[in-house]
Amino acid sequence: MAQKTFIEISSNLPKFIRTFKNLGGTEEQLDDVAFAAALEAIGDAINLAPVDEGRLVQSIGLEPRPDIGNAVYSLTASVKYAPYQEFGTGDLVEVPQELTQYARQFKGKGIRKVNIKAKPYLYPAALRAQAKILRDLKKFIEFTTGKKTD
Repeated sequence: MAQKTFIEISSNLPKFIRTFKNLGGTEEQLDDVAFAAALEAIGDAINLAPVDEGRLVQSIGLEPRPDIGNAVYSLTASVKYAPYQEFGTGDLVEVPQELTQYARQFKGKGIRKVNIKAKPYLYPAALRAQAKILRDLKKFIEFTTGKKTD
């Protein structure tokens, strides 16, 4: 089985999580918020994925990550070429700074020169999901307190 390419979708927003819990929010509710955003991220990733024979799109999925923490999910793609579609190859590699260390594991040995333009699909979907989690937590806090959040 090929190694999965993954991007974390996390509700690790300490300030908002602390406030959420202080206002009576539960772990289950937090997980519900993260899971809903993660499900939406699957659709976003599928829509953003480059068109191939359908194997890349069919390999996109979601895995809970209790080893990392509650309300954390990995948005995954399990075909071998998934990271090369996400980050590109050769001179056309584009890696967001925060993913540089992660992307290094997919660096080739320089035997062949293949330039594939980056077509990010997991990372943008995960960023949207994290923004949705933040929006949903803010809505809960604002509704509960009647006060606007920053």
